[in-house]
Amino acid sequence: MVQTSRIVELSATIYEETTKVDAFLAANSLPTPSFDISCPPKPSLPLDIQASRDAVLEATDELTALILGPVESLIPPISVTALQRFKFSNSFPPGESSNLAKIAKACSIPESSCRHLLRHAMAFYIFSEPSPGVVAHTASSKALAEIPPGGSFIGFVAEEMLPASTRLIDAMQKWRGSESNVTGFALIYTTEVPMMQVISADSRRAQLMGNAMSFLHSRPGENVRYLVENFPWSGTGLLVDIGGAKGTVGMAIARYATKIKVVVSRKSSKAPKLRLFLSCF
Repeated sequence: MVQTSRIVELSATIYEETTKVDAFLAANSLPTPSFDISCPPKPSLPLDIQASRDAVLEATDELTALILGPVESLIPPISVTALQRFKFSNSFPPGESSNLAKIAKACSIPESSCRHLLRHAMAFYIFSEPSPGVVAHTASSKALAEIPPGGSFIGFVAEEMLPASTRLIDAMQKWRGSESNVTGFALIYTTEVPMMQVISADSRRAQLMGNAMSFLHSRPGENVRYLVENFPWSGTGLLVDIGGAKGTVGMAIARYATKIKVVVSRKSSKAPKLRLFLSCF
């Protein structure tokens, strides 16, 4: 007899428990959940139907993580930032187990902090605790250890993007503009220099960003073909990709739209010279 896979089990749970919720709503003339403005903010459900709702949410969460896979599911939880920064995944080899004391020592952090971070990460299927105090790798923690660009992406988001995002609204209120140097990044780092120029001047940060972008482009949802195939490229002309790094996007466009000339500038700081160059056309 063929054993049912976990993802099929979860799909069945979602269907069965959702059916119970749907039947209750229909029997009580309650609207089905929707994004319509008429949908009630939070329906009152009896305990058994609330349990079905919780089962759907839990199964959906696990199924989402499984379908995304060990790399793409790494992104959401903030604890991943700490795991990457302190190299939790490199504290012991995949396939082996460890304990909180050893991991804390290897990562040079207090054992209590180690415990809290690991327990939070485990809620997102990163590491597991097969028995009390024993820590083992999961597919996601193994990926964090063995796929360096994934760690670079997490590091770049944590170091550059998240801090800047906390001041985005402040920047919008202060400047109400769209220039590259009037941003949350400018407020966080107290600079009038655009982010790309600041990062490119620091070899470590530039390398981190480069690796992060490589990882980003490797994700199916970020594939450049969506840009190439869905924009109406036609006729002839010149396209300039400012901040185009290694030219991944530019080359893809050039291969697809063969009558369009593509110029790639790795740094946005070259924009003034590019404007002068383009004025010759």
